[in-house]
Amino acid sequence: MPAFDDIAPLLAHLSVELPSRAFVAEPTGRRDPFAALADVARVHEATGLTPTAALDLPRDAVRDPGALRRHAADLGVSVGTVVCDSAREEHRGLAHPDPRVRRRARDHHFRCLDLLTEIGGHDLVVHLADGTHHPGQDDLRARQDRLVESLAALRERLTDDQRLVLRPWTADPALYQTDVPDWGTCFAHCAALGERAVVGLDSGQHAPGAPVESVVAQLLRLGKLGAFGLRPRPLADDDLIVGTADSSQLFRILHEIVRGGGHRPGGVALALDPCPVEPGVVGQVRSVLTVQEMTARALLVDREALDAAQRSGDVLGAHEIFMAAFHTDVRPWLADWRAHRGLPADPAAAASGHPGAGLGGTPARRGA
Repeated sequence: MPAFDDIAPLLAHLSVELPSRAFVAEPTGRRDPFAALADVARVHEATGLTPTAALDLPRDAVRDPGALRRHAADLGVSVGTVVCDSAREEHRGLAHPDPRVRRRARDHHFRCLDLLTEIGGHDLVVHLADGTHHPGQDDLRARQDRLVESLAALRERLTDDQRLVLRPWTADPALYQTDVPDWGTCFAHCAALGERAVVGLDSGQHAPGAPVESVVAQLLRLGKLGAFGLRPRPLADDDLIVGTADSSQLFRILHEIVRGGGHRPGGVALALDPCPVEPGVVGQVRSVLTVQEMTARALLVDREALDAAQRSGDVLGAHEIFMAAFHTDVRPWLADWRAHRGLPADPAAAASGHPGAGLGGTPARRGA
């Protein structure tokens, strides 16, 4: 197994993007992108791992995007992603048969892209809450053709350093079928759109029973995995701290991302979702630290020994090598990693300002 000192330089590349919707103003509960960026900066100061935020439109619309960009820079963070929210009826319709509806939906996405450019971001996430309500309502093949045209129009407006990230909308109780129901549909569209169109996945929305890490491996193999949203699968939504329900799954996903080189700069953009059960700064800090811990474990997999066991057909031997990394307690090493970088020993307490919000005790030091 590699030594921690050997993987520390690779671990330094890790960054996790935080969503603005994870933070709300108290006591009103309203969204404020300026305040959200300040909270993102608090998490980053405590962990050193969250230099960027994701905004949603229209909920995070501001009159002066330049002011928001300067505010972020003053805080030492930036906006990396703008998510085009198509949950509202007036923002849907990229595949609609009526050209007026398609034009209205495209205009919404163009406004999102304009904000992305003005604020200096690099990823435009298209997450289509769209489809049909009844069988026979529309020609399904024609809908895909019209969606191709709409996505191509968006693709043409990207600058050289921007990407279009297409995410699947796997199911909707109000719809008979969704226009982008799975990662395969995303891949087909992104392959046609070229190198600056990539697939966005998450661990919460995929086919039940399917190991999402196999999809991660396939898309990395094809060079089309651009972003991954980390959330707990059993709830199929964003209700718990990352890794709470299934830390093994998180490890397996991150292992495939590491295996495919997606952890390096310019690779797979990792992002979190809100944690309503443990909201705000503390929930995000705990999630970020869990991602760091599981990434460190993934980097500790003895690649040479695992490859040899796999080639020889040593099933149990390969499994034991793989799980040895998963069961390694990296917390003492990560405590040293933070200390060497001048980061707080207890990031959750530091970010929240409340000592009782910490990590629940200090892990044993190496050699203790």
